[in-house]
Amino acid sequence: MARTVLSELAKWYPTDKDDEAIVQREIFLNSKSTPVTQLPREESLFRVTPVKTTKPTDTNITYRKPIEIDKKVKKTIGRPYMTNKEVGEYTFQYFVDKECE
Repeated sequence: MARTVLSELAKWYPTDKDDEAIVQREIFLNSKSTPVTQLPREESLFRVTPVKTTKPTDTNITYRKPIEIDKKVKKTIGRPYMTNKEVGEYTFQYFVDKECE
């Protein structure tokens, strides 16, 4: 770790042997900062290509229920090892089939 820090510092404080680093350091030290608001503006044409979007056809339905009710539903369905996602899809489809026109 110390070697890395020393190597990095050597870039900013070069020895007399590295002429290019000396020049770069001089350029850096003699440069002036300019606020962005004072930079010259350039006119440019900005075009936006509209993106065709599609409306979603599916939705997510999420709800929480006690574990005991989940186990009871799975037992009633006759599939105690089905996933919670499968329980949700099954019960939702049951409701759609029985209650919706």
